[in-house]
Amino acid sequence: MSLKITKTKAKKYRSELKKMKMKVVTVARLSAQIGIIESVLREELAFFDPMVRMDESYNVLRLIPELERYIEPSSVKVPRAKPRKKSSQTYESLGDYVYRNFTVPGGIVDQHVILSNQQLHDLRKLVLAEIKQRKSQKE
Repeated sequence: MSLKITKTKAKKYRSELKKMKMKVVTVARLSAQIGIIESVLREELAFFDPMVRMDESYNVLRLIPELERYIEPSSVKVPRAKPRKKSSQTYESLGDYVYRNFTVPGGIVDQHVILSNQQLHDLRKLVLAEIKQRKSQKE
């Protein structure tokens, strides 16, 4: 089981590897250079190539391209929350809302009405405003 390596650590390892002017850099040498226990370093670098764990003479300079690919910013964009639409209709009161949305022409209540998300949002705002008004009247 290889440990998931952070991008900060990957940057640190890459920069240390690039500073070293040698043709072969082992995990033991890199460990001594950066001050991290060799077994921990092996586990973290095994994320890029599992052979790091088994081969004592593994040249970690081979991992530089993998480290750079891992560090580069992701091209996947995180979707942002869409702003809510303002209500297209304004209602004078809760009764006005009920009359407009729950009745059929002639004033008969339709028991099978299905409200849209926007209508439910408007209803919530009206109910909260009504509760707020009643609390202020009590005090």
